[in-house]
This record gives sequence, C-alpha cells and structure tokens, in this order.
Amino acid sequence: RMECPCLLDITLAGGNDSKAVVGVWKDELVSSLKVNSYDKSRRHAMDIPRGYFTMTACSGMRHKLPRNGSLFLEKGEEMDEIYAGSSQLEALADTVYGSVVLHRQFAFINVRVLCLSAGQMPQDIILKGNTAGMDLRTMAPLPGEYEVILHPVFGEFCRASVPRQLDSSLVMDLEGVGRIPIGEYIAESGYDWKAADLADIELDIDFIECTVTFRMPGWNEGKIFALTI
Repeated sequence: RMECPCLLDITLAGGNDSKAVVGVWKDELVSSLKVNSYDKSRRHAMDIPRGYFTMTACSGMRHKLPRNGSLFLEKGEEMDEIYAGSSQLEALADTVYGSVVLHRQFAFINVRVLCLSAGQMPQDIILKGNTAGMDLRTMAPLPGEYEVILHPVFGEFCRASVPRQLDSSLVMDLEGVGRIPIGEYIAESGYDWKAADLADIELDIDFIECTVTFRMPGWNEGKIFALTI
C-alpha cells in the first residue's frame, strides 16, 4: 500500500492572516496547498505520498513558494512579513494528522532621525546586512547581501522589514553623514534573533544629543549608545 496516497489532515494556528500556504517537503517541495481561511474549527486536507516529510505553513509571503525551500531577497527587497512554522510528518497510514503553529519570522526596524531642521536630515538611509532570506523548511536565516534604502521624513518614522539575523553585521549608512553599526547596538541590548516570534525594534538617531536610543515593545526606557560616525 506504499504506492497509495495518504490523506493529510491539516490544522493551523497562529499568524496574522487567515490565508496560508502549506508545503510538504522531502529535500525539495513534494506538494503544496493554498489555504484561504483557517481557524480552530476548520480543517483542511491534501493528498500526499507515503513516507517521512517536513510539513510547513506560512502566511504573509509575497514571493512564490520556492521548490528548494530557500527564500532569498533581491537587493532592494525588504523581508516578507512572514509568519511560519514547521513540523515532522510520518505519513504511513491512510490518514495522517499534521499541525503547524505559525510564528513571526521578520522584524520591523523603525527609525526616527532627530535633528534641528529638515535641512539637516540625510536624504537616504541605506540598511545593509549579511542575511538575505530564510529556509522555509527550518526557519533558519540564510546568508546573503541585504540592502534596502529608507527615505527619512523630518519628525516621522521610516522603517524596513528584516529577516532573522545570522550575526551583528547590520549597519546604517547615512548619506553624507557616516555609518552606524546598529547590529552591534542590537546585540548589546540583548535582542534575541532566535526568539519564536521576533519583536520590532525602534531606533532614535539623535544628532542633537549625539546618541542612538534602542527600544523594544514593552520597554519603559530605551538603551542609549553614543553616536560615533
């Protein structure tokens, strides 16, 4: 009966969207299913071969599901606002039950530049790093060149979405000003890039006081670093 397909009964939870893509993997993509709505009271099913597989689910993905599981960002692309998770399947019976909890795989870096006048604002902020995607089968970050240009507005936040990081290499190049090693500041602040759900980051770059202030949701006070550029 190993030639007969197995019915995969799917349960999903978590995430920030009712739409998701389910993938079944064995090295590469074996089968996939688009789920338009999911909650605890609704089940979904798909036919898969028998065997041992990894099951994943993700929502918020702009890109197509890559057959090799590696989602890479092109230069200038922000990270997809992905909620995703995985579990292992032993599909040997006529029906197998698979469940996945989706977790936040991206973080917004919100940046506010403080200066005396709009004329002192840098025209562009270039955010660069050495992590350019994620493996959708394992949720692990993938090495590569990440580069996004932000356009700060006087008195307002600008932001970029970044994937989980492999190291503290994130930097901000401020046009006409210099480079800020924000990855090092984030690491010194105790931020956990391996947390199940990534938290957003707020950075105040203060040219008046020559400081960089790091904050996360739930913090009453920020961690302040001397601005040296």
